[in-house]
Amino acid sequence: MKNTNTQTGLVAFFDILGYQNLLERNEPEAIAEDVLPMLTDIGQTVSDALRRIVRKNEDDPVPDHIGSIIAGMNWLVFSDTVLLTLPLNDSDPRLRYFEFTTFFMACIGLQGALFMAGLPARGAIDFGKFFVKGTCFAGRTIVNAYRLSETLEIAACVLTDASATELRRTCEDYKADAIDDILGTLVLEYLIPTKMEERHMLTLMAHTYDLETPNIHRSTMSAFWGNNKDLPVLARQKVTNTEQWLEFLESRQEAERESNKAMDSDKE
Repeated sequence: MKNTNTQTGLVAFFDILGYQNLLERNEPEAIAEDVLPMLTDIGQTVSDALRRIVRKNEDDPVPDHIGSIIAGMNWLVFSDTVLLTLPLNDSDPRLRYFEFTTFFMACIGLQGALFMAGLPARGAIDFGKFFVKGTCFAGRTIVNAYRLSETLEIAACVLTDASATELRRTCEDYKADAIDDILGTLVLEYLIPTKMEERHMLTLMAHTYDLETPNIHRSTMSAFWGNNKDLPVLARQKVTNTEQWLEFLESRQEAERESNKAMDSDKE
């Protein structure tokens, strides 16, 4: 999508952890063959995955409103950074709600794809005005997302205060219990480690490990060691923090599975 005017909406800024070490440890030919195609295609890869998810059956068309949201996302990849933006509808609370949820799903898909490719990423989502045209961009919203993501000592994606406030406002405008459909399914509050302090922030629930056969320690180490990267002492706390976050998500998954089993047993 081509943006010719300043827009208001969501901005996600991601950077890949250990990318400089990746460049140092690999020949440029290897990076050009194994890493860059994945990065340059990430927008199409995630968009295609979203379209598959929203179809009830394989042969069903993508709902028009979801298809328009996916098409309205602007993906910009440069060096170790992915910038994702989406202008929000200002008149239809229902559509605005689906814009939030679809954007979150895209960011979760991005995190999962990068993590599985040995490219763990940290990111932040902000709400406000921005301008993107081609490979050029401007706006405090982008700067806010960048600054927050740079403080994170974990491979996760968090919401700024502004985006969290706008999410709650959007849900209230849509329907009374809309926030309950998002909290605990797409985002939840978590104590996030940053370079300055620990802060409770809304965090995207990106299960970046294999859900079928979860081995979180192995998955985390594979991501941080992936693509022939070293793991220096200074980076090990990020690994530990990420592993703890994923263990927390898996514990919630396990509790949900046990609850579903109990409900099924009661029905019998």
